Amino acid sequence: MQLTRITEQQLNHETYAYFVIVFAVLVCCFIGIATRPIEYLALLWPANAALLALFLRFPHLNNVGGWLGAFSAFMFADLVTGNSLLQSLFLTLSNLISTIVSIFFIRYFKINYKYYILVIHSFIYLASSLLQAVWPVRLLQFSPCQIYPIHS
Repeated sequence: MQLTRITEQQLNHETYAYFVIVFAVLVCCFIGIATRPIEYLALLWPANAALLALFLRFPHLNNVGGWLGAFSAFMFADLVTGNSLLQSLFLTLSNLISTIVSIFFIRYFKINYKYYILVIHSFIYLASSLLQAVWPVRLLQFSPCQIYPIHS
């Protein structure tokens, strides 16, 4: 009887925002951490852009629960992958400050970001064509056969 009452209840907005943001940011963090060389920062970090996009596209997620979810996801991802507590805290704060500053300037200058989808599509096409050109060249160094002869 108690279980049916729990499942019938709706999550409040902050709890919903917390779980959505934690999941999305955590996935993006792990993608970014997978591109990180040992002892360096990540080469690709989509978590900040995803967090900003979620807050702009879904304003109801931009509440205390959403920000706590972002903080939790950034900290958890860094701590699980072996960073120290202090380093994780500073990286998390810098990620959150980046998102806060972006939201501030978008609202301050009243930027109509909803019409940038055409620019984004153009950028995606350009980025995908560059990736298709660069990726095979990058993989050549891991090839089992020797492509370039070594002159002695």
